[in-house]
Amino acid sequence: MKNYLKALSGLLILSASTLANAHPGHGIESVYAGLIHPLTGWDHLLVMIAVGLLSGKLGGNAKWQLPLTFLTLMALGCVFTQFVIPFNGLETSLAASLMAMGLLLLISFPIHTLLRTALVGTFAFLHGMAHGAEIPIQQSGRILAAMLFTTALLHMLGLFLSSDFFKARKTIIFMFGCLMMFLGGYSLIS
Repeated sequence: MKNYLKALSGLLILSASTLANAHPGHGIESVYAGLIHPLTGWDHLLVMIAVGLLSGKLGGNAKWQLPLTFLTLMALGCVFTQFVIPFNGLETSLAASLMAMGLLLLISFPIHTLLRTALVGTFAFLHGMAHGAEIPIQQSGRILAAMLFTTALLHMLGLFLSSDFFKARKTIIFMFGCLMMFLGGYSLIS
């Protein structure tokens, strides 16, 4: 019971990150802002940690394939948005991606590697679009590199939390998945 309380406490602290602070209207003007930007919106923060958790849960090649896919497609989404106006449903899509990643953490039946990678890549592209809408095009390379660095660290945190080092790793993954489903649903109705 003690491990459950510790895991729940940690998840509640993660959810204290500000709502939608990592979305258009909150410009990213410096490399420092790019480094902390993925930490300032709970939806982005949770999805990035969830990629690491899912990778650790699945094991094998997923430990590097899913984070690498996320980083690559997030960067492409960011660059894409520099040249194309993002679509109106981006916020709804981000909330749905939060719920979908939560569901992927909760389910136990196997999903084909290509489908799983495509889902994670789609979520990454959407989150990259949200980030890209905030970056001035003149500084986009340096700021994007800073955001990708922090994103990779969040993936590693998820991998660490899902490792055999934690006896309650299954509980952490389950509770994190539930939290994501709840917060994604909340974002859709608010």
